[in-house]
Amino acid sequence: MTAEIGGPGEIAGKDFGYYIYGEVEDSDSYYDNSATDLTLVQASLDMDVNNPLLQAPVNHRLF
Repeated sequence: MTAEIGGPGEIAGKDFGYYIYGEVEDSDSYYDNSATDLTLVQASLDMDVNNPLLQAPVNHRLF
């Protein structure tokens, strides 16, 4: 199963963009003797702060 959302926003009069993606997988019936569990969450935030562009990507994986 996957889910994602993203879009524009504003903080203190500054425009920004965000994106969040999540994925969960448990295919225990597809492979024998192989762990196929996966949880993935990714998020990013882009905001122009007095030039240069500030980016704060975050990745978190649980195996």
